[in-house]
Amino acid sequence: MIAAGDADSLAAAALLSIGPGVDPVQRLTLIARAVAEAPDRPDLVWLNVQLCTGVDGCNPEPPEAQLRALDPDNAAAWFNSIGRAARRNDEAEVRKDLAAIASATRFDTYWNATVVRVTH
Repeated sequence: MIAAGDADSLAAAALLSIGPGVDPVQRLTLIARAVAEAPDRPDLVWLNVQLCTGVDGCNPEPPEAQLRALDPDNAAAWFNSIGRAARRNDEAEVRKDLAAIASATRFDTYWNATVVRVTH
């Protein structure tokens, strides 16, 4: 899959790179390559955000901003941000994120599109 080098193959490789002994940074590298191949795909950017949040030292804010720019009507783009703000007890940021979520027209984590594309 990695050798194929297309966005869907790289995303599949990132998703399948799980288990003991797998370097989470390698997963981030794979999904970053996938996003670079298809920067207009919010499903890949969402996956990048999700993988980033699971790695110490990874800053999810840049891919979150990218996702918000690509799909501004999707409340999922604020999903992780509001959680971080709540853990910091940052009430102003929580309110800002809640307002963005409330004004969004839908909540889509792109899993249907992701499953279809990466299993093809």
